[in-house]
Amino acid sequence: HFELPIDERSLGTILADDAAPYGWLGDALSAVMPAHVIYPEVDALPAGFSRTWLQKILRRKLGFRGLIFSDDLTMEAASVVGDIVERGHAALAAGCDMVLVCNRPDLAGQLLQGLRWKRSRAFTERLARLRPAGPA
Repeated sequence: HFELPIDERSLGTILADDAAPYGWLGDALSAVMPAHVIYPEVDALPAGFSRTWLQKILRRKLGFRGLIFSDDLTMEAASVVGDIVERGHAALAAGCDMVLVCNRPDLAGQLLQGLRWKRSRAFTERLARLRPAGPA
């Protein structure tokens, strides 16, 4: 990805079309990954860095209780919030539980050295729900 994608659709359209699986799947959906897409009607930030998307819409409105993984923080679209450490902090502050460094493993150490994050009780509970309940 070399450009920041922008989706001009209304929030109502997005929720009716794209969010329908949250209603169908309920708690069977254990993890999601928001994209680095800006939805201007909702927020000026890409969804994965937006408290509005992750906290207000995904968690509260849609009732999602699973883990939220960031999209790859090394993508060009993620650069709108700064360097790799700033990206990690922005994703976590928005509501991501885990941050991903996929295409630039050389930046993983830099992120780990600069990242300040404390495991919350909610994170621990979401992580536990992701683990298998019985033998494979």
